[in-house]
Formats: sequence, C-alpha cells, structure tokens
Amino acid sequence: MLITLALGVLLLHAPPILCVLTKIVDLTWDFSNETIHWGDITPFHYTKIVGNEHDKGYWYAMNEFCVGEHGGHTHFDAPYHFSKEGWKVADVPVSRLVAKGATLEVSNGTKLLLPQHLEDWVRANGQFEDNTVLLVKFGRSQYWPDKKKYVGVDSEGNWDFPGISAEAANWIVRSGKIVGVGVDSLSIDPASSTDRWAHRILSKAQIYQMESVKMLEELPAKGFTVVALPMKLKDGTGGPLRILALPKMANEHDRGYWYAMNEFCAGEHGGTHFDAPYHFNKEANWIVGSGKIVGVGVDTPSVDAGSNGDLMAHRILSKAQIYGMENVKIQRVHSGGVADEIERRNRSPVKNFGSPEKFLVKDF
Repeated sequence: MLITLALGVLLLHAPPILCVLTKIVDLTWDFSNETIHWGDITPFHYTKIVGNEHDKGYWYAMNEFCVGEHGGHTHFDAPYHFSKEGWKVADVPVSRLVAKGATLEVSNGTKLLLPQHLEDWVRANGQFEDNTVLLVKFGRSQYWPDKKKYVGVDSEGNWDFPGISAEAANWIVRSGKIVGVGVDSLSIDPASSTDRWAHRILSKAQIYQMESVKMLEELPAKGFTVVALPMKLKDGTGGPLRILALPKMANEHDRGYWYAMNEFCAGEHGGTHFDAPYHFNKEANWIVGSGKIVGVGVDTPSVDAGSNGDLMAHRILSKAQIYGMENVKIQRVHSGGVADEIERRNRSPVKNFGSPEKFLVKDF
C-alpha cells in the first residue's frame, strides 16, 4: 500500500546512549613488565633497555623484549593453536582481520556465554553480517591490571574468570557469519573448563580468538569495523595483538551506485523510518525539517520489493529528491479526507530509544 505524506515530524530528545561509534577506539592493553600473565607462560618483560645520548651527538633508544605467544596480554589465538589443520598466524587471510564488528555485552557476574545470549542479540539487532568479528564483553576490563580481581578467585582459591560455553561456540560456527571472537577475559574458555571445548570448536572452524581485549569504552552492538593485527609470526600459534574499533564510513557500493547509511540507537533504517534522498544519491543533501519534501511511505520493510537486489526504486526516488518511509503502520483512512494518525511501528522487542514521531495522512 502506497500513500503520499506531506506533513511534519516531531523529534524528541533521546537518552544519551552510544549507538554509533564516532572515533577510533584502541582495544589493546599496554605491553609492559606489569602486564598480567598466567600459568608457566613467559610473561612480557624487557630484556634490554637502551636510551641515551649517542657519542655522535644524537639520541638513540632501543629495547629488546621476551614474551610467550599466549600470556595474559592482549593476544591472538590462531586456529592452529587447537587444530592441527588450522591456520597459523601468518596464514589467516587479511580479509578476516579487517572485518565488521559486533558487540555482545553480558552482565557482570555471568560466567558463561550461552546460545541464549546470542539469540537475544539477533532478536534485538538482526542477523550477524558476513565476515563479522564478535566481541564479548563480560565486564572484566574494569579490574585490569589487578591480577587477582581480573582473573577472579572463588571461595576455594581457584581461578574463576568467565568464558564461552561449548554450546555457544557451536552456535557461532553454525551461524557461518563470524570469523573471529574476542573476549575481555583471560581466556575464550572459562576457568572451570578442563577440556577447552570453545577453543577446539572455534579453531576447527578456522575462527580465530582474541583474549584480554580491552573493553573499557562503550561500543555499539554493530555498525563498526574491527582491525585485528597480530604480530605476523610465520609459524606462530598466536602472538601479541593490536586491535582497534573504527567507525563505519559511507562508501560507494560494490554494485556501482552510491550508498550512505549511519546508525543511531535502533539504526536510521530499521523499524518505521525515513529515507532521505542522500541515502542513495550522494548529490542530494536535503534538510529533513525543510517542510518542502514530498515522499512515499509503505507498510513493508522496504520501498523496494524483496526480490529487487538493485534497489532501483530507492535510487530512482532519491535521484528525484523524493524521500521514502518504510514499515509505516497504516490504519484505515476515514472517508471525507479526515486525517488518521499513523503511529511509529517499533519492531525492537528489547530497546526503544526512538521518539514517538506522528504523521498525518492525506486522503487523496
């Protein structure tokens, strides 16, 4: 059903919740002699520190260090770490190291990531995208660099840090979308694990893992880029890692047309929403509040039909400076041109950060 809309939208103040990443965030802990380590793995330490004025009149500094591949520092687990047929560090395709980011936050005190957590994320945010790196935030970063608190110790003196259950690891593999998993904990497997199933399941599927990821700053659930660059050790089973979260940028689509989309809270283009012409036409940059825009609204997820992969309706309308509105809840319009209210449809079962926009329908 198509209708023409010609009146305004009231925008109310939304709560200050991070929904779009606007800056580069470093997700790496410093490497130093104070870096947390565990077990009998060689901790990071400098074996030689040089810093002085050279006898030829210039400053010269050079250090040497020693560290195990899998200490408590921010590091990378190549699939070979737990799979004989898995990739070593240098074998992991670069395309998997620069990937779409997704954040799944579980409450403090949660000791296991379960399939239910992943299913809840999907209900709130939609399916994971292809080539995604999943960051699981347990809330342990707040304790760094206090080893006792970061690792966690139970009443019997045993380590008690959280991790990913075997069932959740299998869910991740079956999704076919996730190429890497990072946690803000000492290990992908919880401290209680003796068989390392999460490591084994993920490694068997060529999914790399990242441990002790620094997650102090808020990250959106999705809509950002992860750059995970381990030291390129040719035969490495793992190694020190520098990992960054980058804002997602508008770009030219690989099918040859312009595409621009940002995200806020529930995303600009989810639920009942407005498509400005700039969405598919980089030459168009109209102000939504101008009051002079004529548009088309539909009670389906998109102005384009689901079978239209080229999004021609979007592109044609945008080129003519005609905006679109999608997922509009259309009630019966009374006879005689009496305006009927159309209320914003909220498809998110978890969060509603949007404002109660209201539109008026003209009976043409």
